[in-house]
Amino acid sequence: MMNPRKLSAATRSDLCGQCHGVSRRDFSRQSESNFLTMGCGFRPGNSLVDSDSLILVKADPESRASEEFKVWDGPQNRMAGFSWPDGEVRVSGREFNGLVESPCYQRGELGCVSCHSMHEKNETRRDDWRDDQLKPEMHGNRACTQCHSDVEKHGPAHTHHLHGSPGTECLNCHMPHTVYGLLKTIRSHRISSPSASVSVNTGRPNACNLCHLDKTLEWTADHLSDWFGHAVPELSANQRTISAALLDLLSGDAAQRAIQASAFGSDQAQKVSGTDWMPPALMIGLGDPYDAVRLISERSLRTIPEWSQFEVDVIGPPEIRAGIIGAAMGRLEKTLTGVPRPAVLFDENPRFNTNGAVELIQRRENRDVMLLE
Repeated sequence: MMNPRKLSAATRSDLCGQCHGVSRRDFSRQSESNFLTMGCGFRPGNSLVDSDSLILVKADPESRASEEFKVWDGPQNRMAGFSWPDGEVRVSGREFNGLVESPCYQRGELGCVSCHSMHEKNETRRDDWRDDQLKPEMHGNRACTQCHSDVEKHGPAHTHHLHGSPGTECLNCHMPHTVYGLLKTIRSHRISSPSASVSVNTGRPNACNLCHLDKTLEWTADHLSDWFGHAVPELSANQRTISAALLDLLSGDAAQRAIQASAFGSDQAQKVSGTDWMPPALMIGLGDPYDAVRLISERSLRTIPEWSQFEVDVIGPPEIRAGIIGAAMGRLEKTLTGVPRPAVLFDENPRFNTNGAVELIQRRENRDVMLLE
């Protein structure tokens, strides 16, 4: 028996990581068999990172030339069931792999229980606590300013966002919702900063475009260049002219589509990006080949007041669903108003550019995706 309070921050987190990390038994039947008969070889108080049970993938997300990057990239690689091409975890339940790659863990005292609590005695907040087991004070910037008090003093000079806006919340920029699990998204536990180059090289959405859903990747790259001196990556024509969120929702792989469909339902993103242009995109999500993407698309569509009563059986007969979606799109075309917005495929009429959407769908990454939660 080991009392976590008596361990250092790192070895205390190892207790969580033995389950909430990518382990060799996820890949090897022999390792799984050994685990079922002999238990886990790791013992509390030892280093999980130094044991042979944990798999860490280290690659340079800024460069696809990295040999390690190539090792983990590819549809036949089972690691793709856990991570983005650079090794960053993209599925829930494996948060330890993200934590140990974070500078706050490597050079500081950050650990799992810095923010999380395994026990909640307050009956009035148990329902809230059950969702992510956060300590009461860790829902806001306190999660970061408990260590980074100097950053808090800089305010908008650091965030480049108005005080009180979603862009001033540390977690939104440094722990965005790029992890899928349980038919929703959760925050990445690899603490990092937004990067347009990483989005280009890995396909992982960046924090800026997960909030500014109507903006292009070029828009993000230009702002990060102006604010922080980031190099502007080479971008495709679509990345320069079409919303990054819309590109992922229509052309991305199943994980990207699920993450973006979920982002469309974020109240913060809706306030920043507006919702008048969203229904056609989410209607397309309702026709997605994956049940999960359809379910999340419907959930997000129903957060828009005018569509709160919309109903479609996302796992029912495809022909019935197609009929309901087609009729809804027809009604939608008659009610659209506003100004042209080419980045979200609204033409000069304004009308949703169906042909443009079809062209993006034809470029979709259709490989099978199995995310191992």
